Amino acid sequence: MFKMRWRDKEFEKKTLNPEIVKRLDASGLLVKGEIQEAITAIGLIDEGTYRATITFETDTKALKVKIGSPLGDINNPRENPPYPLYLEFGTRNMPPFFPMRRGLIDSQSRLQVIWR
Repeated sequence: MFKMRWRDKEFEKKTLNPEIVKRLDASGLLVKGEIQEAITAIGLIDEGTYRATITFETDTKALKVKIGSPLGDINNPRENPPYPLYLEFGTRNMPPFFPMRRGLIDSQSRLQVIWR
């Protein structure tokens, strides 16, 4: 087994500011909540599975937050349909409802406050 130690003092000085991580997490939590509210407001709740599976993940290396739902499989739509994609973009039989985009738009002003 190979072990490595990092002893670069310059790198240690450049470590990520904990305040940025807090702001990323706060942003993810805010947008997640707004998306869940949009799902409720649009009336997309049948059993609540989609709303309950909205999650966010903070990537501190790339300084970004991923928000979404793990429901469905785009590669196997017959056995595990990607309902979040269908609801966001619509199908030939159903109009798009845009819950993800609505949640992001609704959270814009509060995101600006977080990042000031």
